[in-house]
Amino acid sequence: MPTVSRAHASEINPGRFANMYQPLIAVHNSTTREQPPVVMTFLVSLQNFGTSIGVVLSSIVFSQTLTKVVPQCAPSVSAPDVLETGTDAGAVRHLVVGHESELDNLLLAFSEGVRNIFYFVGGIKAVSVVVSLSMGWVDVSKIH
Repeated sequence: MPTVSRAHASEINPGRFANMYQPLIAVHNSTTREQPPVVMTFLVSLQNFGTSIGVVLSSIVFSQTLTKVVPQCAPSVSAPDVLETGTDAGAVRHLVVGHESELDNLLLAFSEGVRNIFYFVGGIKAVSVVVSLSMGWVDVSKIH
């Protein structure tokens, strides 16, 4: 199994690493000399907690989309079976044995689930941009 080294970790998800350090820099510039360790620990904990909540909510969006769309797209396949199967290609094909003509429609249902996750994430990003505009702009460069 291939492993990912730390040198290439930023290539996998550059947004995570770029957005993580901006708040840390702001913390260093807006706290007293004694506060950064505690505030940074709290900040990283909130970032991890927010990511966990995002993963759970994305999973809910995906499963609810499949529950709603699968009966419409592939009537011979039960939605609970699809949710239990997961996204393994062989297992998804096994769901439509005897009804192979519905495979394209079942894959369309999966596609709609992924699309709805993208809409959810886009909505979260839009809200974060609107909220960030109310925070103001502060120059953090040191003037000597």
